Amino acid sequence: MDFRIVLLTLLSALPLLTTDIYLPAFPAISRDLAAAAWQVQSTMSLYLLGLSVAQLFYGPLSDRFGRRPLLLGGLLIYTLSSLGCAWAPTIFLLQIFRIGQAIGACGGLVLARAMVADIYSRERSAQVLSIIYPIVGLSPILAPIMGGLLNHLVGWRWIFMGLFLLGSLLLISVYLTLHESQRQENQSALRMLPILRNFRTLLSDSSFLAYTGTIVCAYAAYFAYLSQAPFVFARLGDGSSLDSFFYAPTAVSYIAGTMIGRKILARSGLDRVILTGCFSFVIGASVFLLFALAGVHAPWQLFLPMCIVTAGNGMILSFSMAGALAVAPNLTGTASGLVGSLQLGGASLASSLLGSLFSATIPHLAIFVFLATAAALVIFQLRLKAKQTASFSKVP
Repeated sequence: MDFRIVLLTLLSALPLLTTDIYLPAFPAISRDLAAAAWQVQSTMSLYLLGLSVAQLFYGPLSDRFGRRPLLLGGLLIYTLSSLGCAWAPTIFLLQIFRIGQAIGACGGLVLARAMVADIYSRERSAQVLSIIYPIVGLSPILAPIMGGLLNHLVGWRWIFMGLFLLGSLLLISVYLTLHESQRQENQSALRMLPILRNFRTLLSDSSFLAYTGTIVCAYAAYFAYLSQAPFVFARLGDGSSLDSFFYAPTAVSYIAGTMIGRKILARSGLDRVILTGCFSFVIGASVFLLFALAGVHAPWQLFLPMCIVTAGNGMILSFSMAGALAVAPNLTGTASGLVGSLQLGGASLASSLLGSLFSATIPHLAIFVFLATAAALVIFQLRLKAKQTASFSKVP
């Protein structure tokens, strides 16, 4: 495999890995820093907020100055912030350094996608992203397991020391092996009016809106499950010692979905993959809703429908991202940042909303997942209908 794809995969996985890896250490951090539970949890919220906001800036900056300088600068910020997290003597400083981690890791999240779009064609980009995203999908499994082991063996601060070492390795690798991918700098990318004009250009494009809206809905449903799964399983009577393994079945399904999507892509094209994923999404969500309304009493009643949902997610996220980035080839950095910000911001908002509603019943989660999946299908069906109408209008 091309080493560039390996490196871009690691850069793409870095933000999600950094999100989840320290979750098992929350109680230890609370004790060590004499912090309340909500203060420790706020380090996650601030990190997600930092990721969402920073993505809006990385895109225009990379369109103006190139991908490589921004990527190196982001990795340097990430590495130093990880060292700060490992040292932090107070919860306030840990919160500050977590924001720094988000700002730094965000470079990998945005710029890896933009570099894929720079280097490869539209169809090849979809293939490459369908390689990257399944591996990124493993992060929710591997990160808590690794973090739990480090916390148990050497303490929570070594979790962040591990991230410091990983950041250092990526920084050196990018410096030595990854060249600038942008063919031509956009001289007006940092002027306020052109930035707003670029955002308007993207947001007024029906194809971009359809691909992005599908991504936001799909990720909102997926993130809702990821964030609520431990509470669901606790309610079903499983012990907290198994928390790190709760995400495994759906992550495997996610990988299977992307593999199926790659086969469909070769035969039928990008939009057919996404539409198939949307239908899988709705079928799984419908089964989950039926189980939830009837009463979920065993883990398989959650695993089975959510595996169908996340298989559909595997056919949606990477392929819709490729479609969104191909809309405006001269604005791939801005498009990548805007899609990522809306994706993560929407998921964070959805998770917060669900957290306020998720009082005692699993049906809240099932209803939310169903609504998100149905919205994804409707949005993409409208995209196909508009495309079909445009094709007919060109026929004399």
